[in-house]
Amino acid sequence: MKPTKYLLYSLGWTVLLCIQSCQHPLKDIRVVVSSAILEYTTVLQITDGQGNAVNNVSVSLSGPDAEYIYNLEGRRQFQLRDGLLGLGVHPQHEPTEDNPVTFYVELSGEDYLTQVIPVIITSELRSSLNAVSVLRLSDAPPGVAVYRPTVSLVDGRIGETLMLTTPLSETSEQTTRITLRAGTQFLDADGNIITGNTLSGLIVNTDTDKETSLDIIPGGSLATSNVYTNGNNSPVGGAFNPAALTNINFFVDGAPVSYFSQPIEIAQQIDDGFYNLGTNTQVRVGDALSVYSHTAADFRWTYEQETVVTQADELLFASYETDHLTWFMSGNFAPGCPQPANITLNASWFEAGITYPLTIEAVMAGKVVRRFVASVNATYNSVQLTYLPTAGVSIRIKDDREAILGEEMLNSTCGGTTSITLADPSTVNDPRVTLQLYVRCPGQTEVVDVLPTFYLYYRERGTGSQEFKFLGVVVNGFISTTLLTPETVRYDFKAIWGDQVKIVGDHVVHEDNSGTVGTAPGDIIGEHAGATNLAILTQKCDELLPTQ
Repeated sequence: MKPTKYLLYSLGWTVLLCIQSCQHPLKDIRVVVSSAILEYTTVLQITDGQGNAVNNVSVSLSGPDAEYIYNLEGRRQFQLRDGLLGLGVHPQHEPTEDNPVTFYVELSGEDYLTQVIPVIITSELRSSLNAVSVLRLSDAPPGVAVYRPTVSLVDGRIGETLMLTTPLSETSEQTTRITLRAGTQFLDADGNIITGNTLSGLIVNTDTDKETSLDIIPGGSLATSNVYTNGNNSPVGGAFNPAALTNINFFVDGAPVSYFSQPIEIAQQIDDGFYNLGTNTQVRVGDALSVYSHTAADFRWTYEQETVVTQADELLFASYETDHLTWFMSGNFAPGCPQPANITLNASWFEAGITYPLTIEAVMAGKVVRRFVASVNATYNSVQLTYLPTAGVSIRIKDDREAILGEEMLNSTCGGTTSITLADPSTVNDPRVTLQLYVRCPGQTEVVDVLPTFYLYYRERGTGSQEFKFLGVVVNGFISTTLLTPETVRYDFKAIWGDQVKIVGDHVVHEDNSGTVGTAPGDIIGEHAGATNLAILTQKCDELLPTQ
């Protein structure tokens, strides 16, 4: 039992930092210390699209509720650890049924395309895990092409009309063609002409039929808010169905370009398998599609114009003109319901006290428009999804092994409840494994219950996989699960609490992993760094037990 208890023990000491000096002195008494000050939490699991954890990016928060967001240690310091960013809502500003907590997380860094993620925490969702992709420009994932053209200018202008075409490859099968007319000049954000000798570009194009490539869309999700539709002066939420998606940036001698002296033409290749919501059939020549652009400064999508699908070189294209640069999306936008959709999960195998990490997906036109992992149990078996249209959307539930447990069409009533009965997963009859942590200070007869709350991941050792799977949220030092096989399988564990990430490798679990950390007979002090652990134990207990 000791290896698994050591995992909890290692995370538990950070909890003691939350204890205030005004607490009563302890002597031979039992005290419960809980780290669950933040009841509503979420973790962003940030990768570069290739599955590699991202750490070397800066994090900043903005938006209506940003001032009430803390890290899981209860501090206003935000830093990635092993690609994980834990966030929690201040107890005095928790979400209500009618008022979810909303804020933006901006991730930026050298060699990365800046990504802004809107985060919504609803009253039904106390803990969740959201996968976020940040594009590493020097190592783009399959389905994403990064093109860096360079053009010599004549007196700061385009000398001859030219076409720039993003490259195709075995993994990037859609292209975008950008035509710059002779005489075109380049303007900054204030409309001033930029003078220089060299035009350089950074153009990112995606294959919209590849699910992972769409993860780089601003916000990381096709379901989003702050969208200004045609003729609408007020923003709405909803879901995009992209046929093409391109980010275009130009620079004159390093100075960013915002506008052009005359329009440029953009021709985005359309995925020929695209399902057009406007016609409810596969796309064809003559179909009308909408063009939207994105402004990162205020995380705003704006309707630009309609375009008609044409054919050239046996390929389908959406072509249009523009005088500015940004993200461009050609396809459909389906306005969403202003009220969250309620999803209730029912299963005969739900057991009291057992945590189940389930992936919730909203699917529209064959694309996953919203996805997250929820830590579900028999008590908290409801979640809410925002910005979803009430027609044409299905809700799909998967277990940790990607098996589909249930799928239902979303309730067509705005704000209604969709009830999904889940099939038995392959783990339903697996043994129940519990983990619980207690602590005894040196020289004391009773224990101090150090009850940390943190996110726990696992992977089976020796399978060759580097990916950690989400096990669940360890609440008040306790988690019970059927996803671990006791006695025979060896595991690596990773846990995040506050800004700390702890990885403990090569361990076997037992059905009961509860125990006490301390120095009394039968207690454990950890096998990997016993002397250090004892020093930490002594120091923290000295803080709890002032000298009499």
